[in-house]
Amino acid sequence: MRLPARNASERKSTTDAAETSGHKRCWLLLDYAMTGLWIALLLSIVAYAVVEGEGALAQLDGLDLIAAYSTSP
Repeated sequence: MRLPARNASERKSTTDAAETSGHKRCWLLLDYAMTGLWIALLLSIVAYAVVEGEGALAQLDGLDLIAAYSTSP
């Protein structure tokens, strides 16, 4: 039994589907990369705040200011 011959539009749709799948994969990889960069940026901001926060508290201790954390037992 022979299969019916495909016309040009049917062949084009299969290549379009493959191209669409490739584009989706590219966008998915870009999405993962941007998510990773965003997380790295947020972690670096938190790390900077922790390091600079310690330095800022040390400077405030030198000014003899009373803070809520220093009055607790």
